[in-house]
Amino acid sequence: MMNGDVDVDVRPRFLSRLALPGRSLTVPTPWQTRTTSYSQPGALTTSADRLVRLRQLRKAWKTLSWTQCVTVPTPGPCCAYELVGGVFCKTQPTIRRGGRGGGFGSELGGWPGLAAMVMNGFAGNGNGEEEAQEEPTHGLGSRTTMSATWLPGMHGRRGRTVVRDDLGIPTRDFAVDPSQDLMVLFKGGEEAGLPMAMVAYPGVLELHIRTMSTNQTHPETRVPVLCTPVLYPITSVFVQIVDDIVGIMYCVDPARPRITIWNWKTGHLVVDRASGNLPPCTWDFSFIHSRALFVTASDGSGSLELFTFSCDRAEGNTDSDSSPPSHPQPEPTSLTHVATLHLPPVHPSVRVLSIGTHTAPFLATCPPDTPFVSSNKERIHVLTVHYVHLPMMDRLRTRPKVCVFVHHRTLERYLQMGASQKGVASAGAVMKVPWPEWGPTHTRMLPHVEMFQWLRYVHGQRVVMVLPMSKVGKSTLRVLDFNVRRAFGDDDTNTEDEDVDPAVRKTTVERVNYPTRILMPNIFADAVESKLPYFEVRRDILGDYSGMMIDDERLVGLRVRVYSPLRCRAR
Repeated sequence: MMNGDVDVDVRPRFLSRLALPGRSLTVPTPWQTRTTSYSQPGALTTSADRLVRLRQLRKAWKTLSWTQCVTVPTPGPCCAYELVGGVFCKTQPTIRRGGRGGGFGSELGGWPGLAAMVMNGFAGNGNGEEEAQEEPTHGLGSRTTMSATWLPGMHGRRGRTVVRDDLGIPTRDFAVDPSQDLMVLFKGGEEAGLPMAMVAYPGVLELHIRTMSTNQTHPETRVPVLCTPVLYPITSVFVQIVDDIVGIMYCVDPARPRITIWNWKTGHLVVDRASGNLPPCTWDFSFIHSRALFVTASDGSGSLELFTFSCDRAEGNTDSDSSPPSHPQPEPTSLTHVATLHLPPVHPSVRVLSIGTHTAPFLATCPPDTPFVSSNKERIHVLTVHYVHLPMMDRLRTRPKVCVFVHHRTLERYLQMGASQKGVASAGAVMKVPWPEWGPTHTRMLPHVEMFQWLRYVHGQRVVMVLPMSKVGKSTLRVLDFNVRRAFGDDDTNTEDEDVDPAVRKTTVERVNYPTRILMPNIFADAVESKLPYFEVRRDILGDYSGMMIDDERLVGLRVRVYSPLRCRAR
């Protein structure tokens, strides 16, 4: 009875605190049938417990104080990797007698080791448990091995690793969502073993919809293998999952990107856009939510192109007795181009080489044993813009990079504005937004430093960087937190408290709520000012890391031992 009274009294306070740090208690939707996000077996069960945990986590992020550093070995070459929902996955070519397996194995080398720094959690002894799984036979032989490591975490959760020696298909890329027990494997000609420079030839691209727990067909999909015709060879591919949607961007060559999107539950093809139907010089893409996306375009001074799409045709046909779609499928839903957000204008002698974008993975709901997760709507998108200055005379070319941080709510705002304008404008009208009208207020542009050797350095509204110091064996950890709505003071934390670890006392915290300016006279006609506010936390750490990843409760440092050139596919 006492527990019930406390829970009722604390819950409203907990929910109000939850809103400040950009956390969420996701309300289950029709596709979230496996787990709920509020109370998991073995998790923190009362609102009072969750409020205490939330305060601990906020204090830990303020001071960059972790309870322990656990070393997690992940041996073997790396072809592709992911960090989602506290699970680190990577694939590698299966090694057979007589040499490496087919596909891309002969090009890969090196293996990462993870240092999981648990933020005020209770991580156990760090030894973890390794499980070998009996593999089903898929008829294509042993081609790719996958290891999935559930990292040590809060309230006593121990780490464990599951190694699958044979996924059953050769794959160079994949995506996972642990909250849906979902794994999507890409297959696109890897078994052919043909040189990448061959003349294009027809083939079929496949996405295999499986569970992480069994490597079997996911029970919620009506079509186990999603297919579309393509021209081989495919030079690059990127797979993303958002709720009931899976999308890929792939290229036959760098100048010919294509975006294809399915509803992985119904199997219906939702969007299929080739380079001729995408903005000129499309470079990268990211989902905004499960019915909207943006692409980066390097044409002119560069831009973000915002699109929406609908699954009405697929969602309107939910009869379980209807047969799954066969290949080829009817014409998919078209993308609706609603807005263009221009980047800062550049000199005529400047060309935008590339615009990459990176953000945290999407989770449909909270994974098991997790009391709360960062809200999908409270996230930062990091743009890496690479310029080249082409002087008229024989002078040295400059190739600077900048990072542009854009909050998710800005993209949502212009989606809504563009859709409203499109409703009253003529068909095909797209809202054009020059940089001065949106960039200075809603972004933060900073000089780029080479600290992003591995991806997953963004989670929620935080971005982590690790900067080498002049002293050997030391680095500087830098976390940018764009959630300025929360108040640090209400946790009564101070980096100079007497009971704080001496190393933590050296942590510096700064609230950057003033404008900053980028001065690149060879690139921009005028200084580029931006003022999206953020907190910056710095702390010196021991050790040299090739990269740093982040999630809700961990910092994950990576050390790579290389025995041949490392060409790990950045996801």
